[in-house]
Amino acid sequence: MSGALPTRPAHRLRLALMVSLGLNLLLAGFVSVHWVRVHMFHHGLPMLGAPGGGGGRSIEGMFQRAATGLPPADAAVLQSALGAHAADLAAAQRDYTADTDAMRAALLADPFDAGKWRATVDAARDARQRLGPLVEAVMLDAVPHMSADGRRILAKNHGR
Repeated sequence: MSGALPTRPAHRLRLALMVSLGLNLLLAGFVSVHWVRVHMFHHGLPMLGAPGGGGGRSIEGMFQRAATGLPPADAAVLQSALGAHAADLAAAQRDYTADTDAMRAALLADPFDAGKWRATVDAARDARQRLGPLVEAVMLDAVPHMSADGRRILAKNHGR
């Protein structure tokens, strides 16, 4: 009788281990999503809020936020430069959206394929990096033609 272990503590231990495992998986998912978001914003480029949509964070929206409060003439200069690059920016934004949607789908896949998810993360990074030079081209075209007040406002709005 002294050698028999009660089943109640073993059941509690298994339950505690399952709860712990579940919480660890939840934490890992949260940390992964947070890491991706931080790295997207760190590079000054939009993180899309929902599959297939800009979630208010399109390239055009980024320029609209940057232009907040610009004198009308400077806003027109920025809008003109944005228009000159609109087709390339739209194509790059579509690629980026498609790649982030694929990344999200791979992250949610069951069973999870780490190799496929890694490939989608790499593709999304490449697409995001193609956006940078296009954004810079708009600014390089616009800023030399803006007033000192316009440049000051852009500097103040940077990162919004």
